[in-house]
Amino acid sequence: MVLFRPVSDPARFPVDLITDEVVAALTERGTAVVVAPPGAGKTTRLPLAVLDVPFVGRGTIILTQPRRLAARMAAERLADTIGERIGHTVGLRTGDETTVSAHTKLTVMTEGVLVRMLLSDATLGGVSSVLLDEVHERSLDIDLAMALLRDVRASVRPDLRVALLSATLDDAALAAAFDAPVLRSEGRAFAVERRWEPVLRADLANGSADVIAREIDSFVGRGTVLVFVPGQGEMRAVMRALDRRRHGGTSVLGLHGGSARAESATALSPLGQHERRIVVATNVAQTSLTLPDVRVVVDQGLIRRAVSDPASGLTRLTVERVSQATATQRAGRAGRTAPGVAISLWSENEHRTLVPFDQPEIVRADLTDVVLRSLLWGARSPDALSWILPPSTQAWDGAIATLRSLDAVDGEGHLTALGERLATFPVSAPLARVVLGASALSASRQQEAIALISLLATDRRSQSTTLADAIAAVTESLRSHHRSANDAERLARRLLALVPQRHEGPNEETSVASVAGMLSLAMPSRIATRSTTHAGRYTFADGLEAEMSDDNPARGAEVIIAVEIDADRRRGRIFTALAIDTSEVEKLHGARINEVITVALDGDVFSGSVVATRERRLGVAVLRRTSVAPSEDDVRETVTGSIDRDAIARWAAGTNIPTIAARSAFLAVRDGPEHRWPDLSIDGLLATIDTWLTPLLAAVPARRPLQSVSPTDALALLLNSTLRRELDRRAPTHATLPTSRHVAVDYQAEAGPTVRGKLQEFLGTKASPTVDGVACVVELLTPAGRPAAVTDDLARFWDVGYPHVRAELRGRYPRHDWPVDPLEATPQRGVKRT
Repeated sequence: MVLFRPVSDPARFPVDLITDEVVAALTERGTAVVVAPPGAGKTTRLPLAVLDVPFVGRGTIILTQPRRLAARMAAERLADTIGERIGHTVGLRTGDETTVSAHTKLTVMTEGVLVRMLLSDATLGGVSSVLLDEVHERSLDIDLAMALLRDVRASVRPDLRVALLSATLDDAALAAAFDAPVLRSEGRAFAVERRWEPVLRADLANGSADVIAREIDSFVGRGTVLVFVPGQGEMRAVMRALDRRRHGGTSVLGLHGGSARAESATALSPLGQHERRIVVATNVAQTSLTLPDVRVVVDQGLIRRAVSDPASGLTRLTVERVSQATATQRAGRAGRTAPGVAISLWSENEHRTLVPFDQPEIVRADLTDVVLRSLLWGARSPDALSWILPPSTQAWDGAIATLRSLDAVDGEGHLTALGERLATFPVSAPLARVVLGASALSASRQQEAIALISLLATDRRSQSTTLADAIAAVTESLRSHHRSANDAERLARRLLALVPQRHEGPNEETSVASVAGMLSLAMPSRIATRSTTHAGRYTFADGLEAEMSDDNPARGAEVIIAVEIDADRRRGRIFTALAIDTSEVEKLHGARINEVITVALDGDVFSGSVVATRERRLGVAVLRRTSVAPSEDDVRETVTGSIDRDAIARWAAGTNIPTIAARSAFLAVRDGPEHRWPDLSIDGLLATIDTWLTPLLAAVPARRPLQSVSPTDALALLLNSTLRRELDRRAPTHATLPTSRHVAVDYQAEAGPTVRGKLQEFLGTKASPTVDGVACVVELLTPAGRPAAVTDDLARFWDVGYPHVRAELRGRYPRHDWPVDPLEATPQRGVKRT
């Protein structure tokens, strides 16, 4: 077999040893899975080897890469290998760059571009083969592309060749799905020494810089230290820490998915004879790009991912620990050209706790755009496509709900004309909805809206500037004629060209007055209202509560659109937000707003007030509150629903209810259960509020409702006139002492009905006063009114107890009568007669 002959790279690569097997598999079976470690040449050698295969003559080759930067670098390397520039034999297509010609036989593109090609032409006319590179990353675009390619091969293009290129493979699922042989290249690697040097997560930047500085100082000759960090923010932190540890002659470079072409070209360029270089990179350097002369890898062991929560409808960026497979793959970068060192900034014991492999993105990310494109393909359920791993029904249904809120699908789940249009945009469906709606804005507002969308689509949070400054910078770029310098600016220019003429915009956007209003149409779930008690706390329509820092410019606004938020199902943090006028929310989302009247207690049920508020709500988020007078029913339901034992006790205190309750309880014991004396105790009153309280609440004011209830009226409902007369007759409130003085009968005393009087008032008396035939307990008092004795048998007291009391008290109270024979004495109310 004659292979396409590279002119500037004659050295053989490990993958060259299996090239014939790969070509044979594609020719005979139409599929192949190629597993080769980074540096084996699967990206830059294998596509060229396929160019001279006969089936390629009937069409071009597509090679996919997971990132724009990787696609551009791969295209440049392939073109350079055969002595050409991009645009002749080797072309390039990414979201913001297309360089192809009539001579192009091999086009490098991102998976997103491939998916859009498939959706516009399911036959992939003019394409002979597709090589999907880095499939082990299992991004949403990779999984969707594989599902669509399986459908295409099974229906309209059985002749389409598909090769899956992977640096690692955790199982045979891919091979089984495509009925493909697995071909392995062992690669070309040198020994890598693994070291474990734990660094505190709270000081990871400085800890990383210390390790990097030590290693770069140990270099003899040229070499690169490759540092893995989770995102651009962490990358800048490490670079700042390195600047404080100045190392003469050592260049420090950053590398990420959005790096400018000049920056990435410098990081990937060959080193000079004695050059030392530090490259701080995100995951883009793990498999997609090959850096020169990497001698040391320093790995923070973290990766930033977008995680979707179907319950809250929010997607948050989280920093997670890498898997063991990712850590091993990163470490392998140190052994590409010579023996190297891989330093993990965590312990070996921690390493054992890492998950073996990364989860595919389809099980953790927001599926709105995947579902939108699946619907465009004709798949209306998760099982309608040939997934390697199908999405969950919950995640699919959540995406349908989001699309319905965008009017992209109708009530029956069919894609609308608007949905079809949203699927063609180079940003997510919610953001594309804003672009379409921007036609309702003035020209300057359009530019601001497009600037915001482009920043959100390119991970605005990774920038060091505030959102307002970033919007201003991109807007200024749109107004100028300068060539765009970064991804956000390039995307903004593309999006601005897609803004429809004013008459083309959806009708409901005619009342949009702000960028925030435009964004709310795309992200209604991000509308939140401020707490009445906490200026920095906001409630979203689904009940999620999130807090905003004190220095956030939007803090204190009544209603906001949360632009960047990190949240779980119940709590979250708002990083950036835009304030929006309540009236604009009501105009734009009137169909989703409900008006309810809430009734609550301000204070407690005894001394507080029943207050009623008319609320206009978006979900549970309250947009407006207006006080209204509570109805009688409101007062009744609120009081009876809030009353408790303590409230009734406070209401009854200071009234005659406790006394009447005790008298009724006394007769209830006397008569037994056959005579239904009401239970007027606190517990009894609580159990019978429907009998005595509910009928009275209609006539009391909302302010202090329970306090306004008359005890007399309440008792009238519990004790009818017949019972009241019987109560007064059988359990009178007072008894008459031998001195003819009337004293209260204490029915609440633990010993039973009790009367109290001075000892001298009972002289000459053998029998206690009675109530309903029951002798009262007598509490005999000293002349000073203090207890002297308690007895339920006066005759026995005079015989047994009195002599002791007399001996103790007569000297203390000499002016009072203390007869030797108390039964022969006369009752007295005052001092003894002289």
